[in-house]
Amino acid sequence: MISQAVIDKIFDVAPIEEVVGEYVTLKRAGANYKGLCPFHDDKHPSMSVSPSKGIFKCFSCGQGGNVFQFIMEHEGLSYPLAIKHLADRYNIEIEEGQIDVNELAEEARIKDGVYAALEFAKKHFFSRLNESLDGKVIYKPYLIERGIQQQTIDRFQIGLSGTSRDHLLQEGLK
Repeated sequence: MISQAVIDKIFDVAPIEEVVGEYVTLKRAGANYKGLCPFHDDKHPSMSVSPSKGIFKCFSCGQGGNVFQFIMEHEGLSYPLAIKHLADRYNIEIEEGQIDVNELAEEARIKDGVYAALEFAKKHFFSRLNESLDGKVIYKPYLIERGIQQQTIDRFQIGLSGTSRDHLLQEGLK
């Protein structure tokens, strides 16, 4: 476990505007900064960074948080790994034993399980749209009628859900 003292030290030496500014061009807007949000296709500066509060917020996609949450989202890291990432960047030593290797392994195992479940759901829904009678006769023609091309359906793996709330759970248990 990483001590609160280490986390507090990182907050003190890693200003949000500096960390975000390494990924995004920020421009001063009063007491805050504005920039293009890196979490969606942003054409106009919709992300605000508040140094006084130590937070960022995108008013377009809703993404927001502190310096750790920015790194977690941008780099795809867990909370402990985001702490380690910033500690390394700012030369803050984390003593051995402060990061529980078992905890990191458990996080990785859970993350792998979530990805596997999402992959199962994606494949299941996509095959339902393309192989079930309802999918082929009713829903796929509906999508095409609405201007969604087959190429788009394939690229984004658009699928068809079942009618019951626990349909996917029942399919997963088979």
